[in-house]
Amino acid sequence: MNIWHLLFGFDGRINRKTYIIAIIVLMLVMAALMLAGAAVATDDPLSSSLWAFRRENIGIWGPIYAGVILLTLWPALALATKRLHDRNYPTWVCLLLYAGLMISGAALLWFSPLGLDAALQHKSLPIPTLISVLLLGPVGLWFSAQVMFMRGVAGPNEWGPDPLAGFPPPGHEPRTFWNVAFNPDGRMSRKMWWLMFMSL
Repeated sequence: MNIWHLLFGFDGRINRKTYIIAIIVLMLVMAALMLAGAAVATDDPLSSSLWAFRRENIGIWGPIYAGVILLTLWPALALATKRLHDRNYPTWVCLLLYAGLMISGAALLWFSPLGLDAALQHKSLPIPTLISVLLLGPVGLWFSAQVMFMRGVAGPNEWGPDPLAGFPPPGHEPRTFWNVAFNPDGRMSRKMWWLMFMSL
């Protein structure tokens, strides 16, 4: 799979490693774009008028934030879709999740009168904001588990061949730290569980 198809194509499957590396690079690009936009708009890349996301400063951070989201949304959707294909979920699941998260995130930024800086100072948040966070939390955890920690279905499915074809099937991977700590497949002994528990 070439880089163009990886970032812009919606067909096929990718494994956890490919997704994690690509999404980290994409997040770094987003951060660089935000810093560049802040530097252009305020002459200060770390300006609180941008990074605090206060509603009264929406004329500053709104266009930058929206521009960065629009530039990176397609690659983020393409990566997540191919990763969910690997988990045997259809494209609409990814599109529905992203639409819900983006609408909810925009609503939190718009309707919260306190802004991000107040939240970081442990001030009280409006009840609708707290309810939205509680509802989005489980969805975010489910999505993170699917795309970052769980192995794709073994063998081909309707979206293509298994990207880990030739590797051990689920539950039979070698006992590396990654598989023990982050892979929900398989079994472990009491001794291994205690060793991992004590190391945390």
